[in-house]
Amino acid sequence: MPRARTPRSRTPRGRRPLEVHVVDEHNDAGKEMLKAIRQGVIPGPFKLLHFDSHPDMACMDSSRAMVQKAINGKLTVDEFKKGTDIASWIVPLVHMKYCTEVVWMSAKWCDQMPVGSFDLVVGSCIRTGKMKIASAGDKSPDMKLLLEYWESSSQRTTVNKLKSTVPWTLHVVRTNTKDTLDEKDVEKLKQVFAEGSWVLDIDEDFYSCNNPYLDEFTAFFGKKVADSFVTLGSLVDDNEVTLLQTLFKKKGWRQPLGKFLKDAETKFIEVSLQEGEDKMKAAAARKVVEGFYHFCRRVDPKVETGETCLDSIYPLTEAEGLEAVVGLPHHISTAAEIRELIDTTEELLDELPRPVFATIATSRCDRYLPDAQANVINHAVQSGVSAWYKTNKFTRWDKPQLSVYSGHDFIYTLTGK
Repeated sequence: MPRARTPRSRTPRGRRPLEVHVVDEHNDAGKEMLKAIRQGVIPGPFKLLHFDSHPDMACMDSSRAMVQKAINGKLTVDEFKKGTDIASWIVPLVHMKYCTEVVWMSAKWCDQMPVGSFDLVVGSCIRTGKMKIASAGDKSPDMKLLLEYWESSSQRTTVNKLKSTVPWTLHVVRTNTKDTLDEKDVEKLKQVFAEGSWVLDIDEDFYSCNNPYLDEFTAFFGKKVADSFVTLGSLVDDNEVTLLQTLFKKKGWRQPLGKFLKDAETKFIEVSLQEGEDKMKAAAARKVVEGFYHFCRRVDPKVETGETCLDSIYPLTEAEGLEAVVGLPHHISTAAEIRELIDTTEELLDELPRPVFATIATSRCDRYLPDAQANVINHAVQSGVSAWYKTNKFTRWDKPQLSVYSGHDFIYTLTGK
């Protein structure tokens, strides 16, 4: 994309300034969108441009009654907040028929979803009443790969098992190795946002992303042990990680290696690895279980010294935490990468019509934004949005006085959260 460009005026005379709401936890952005919809600030169904290192597209894991309230459009703002988290706030807006099309703008280090455009359906499971996702009919390899995102949390199904269905389109776009967008992607997005209302949403971890679980694990056990666990995690899929977690809880690795390898559960893991999707060879499967054995003994000092296990300090039996150590993106960007991504954001937005509403998530509380870079990135994003859209109408629901750039002449609303 060309680097020298004169931005066009974004706030025609007589048009109210763009409202920008700054939150910390990202599902609060969905809450602000819901409020804006019901106040008439966001007119009609909208499209969402979502800059983030994470998709945030899990389904709302709530009761049948709560899902039904969402379907009927009667979910209150407080219920939306309680029923969602930072990973599950977008799909409920789709199921409520407020959002019809989503663009996940991801950076080069993201691999949770394949690049492409996908026609999907969200609905209520006929049997359980839970919110779930299905393909609208596409059976391509990329669609199969995409649906794995919902498979791991049992949120994937087929259309014939859903009721109260709502069709929607997801576009996954990724920056290239130079942190810019290919021209074909820019043209595609110009077409997506050419008509209708759209909302701009930026998570600041799009520009540099910390994995707080890996961060914490490395702090407790050191980089060498953390690197070995990440390497181990790269050799297995989600189902196999679950099997290894089960093996960890059984504490069989406290035996000598020979006994561990003869253990029935260890053999079951080896066979599962060989019969899995990747059809791992016997030698490779043995390498995985041996690597896991040595990893477990390194992180449990009781094995070597007889001292008290570290579980009381760092609960290694927490399956979710262990999976997140290897399953979430981690890329601390350089200053040059951050600058390039900011430029890419500006150049794309200059090609698109003005959004009707905007949200920015700082992601400081959950530590997905690297702490050492948070102030600089926050400054760049908020001053950029202010300049690009000629607006100072910022409402802040985070805690700017504690951690991040407080801006120029912005309007602040501090909730004391």
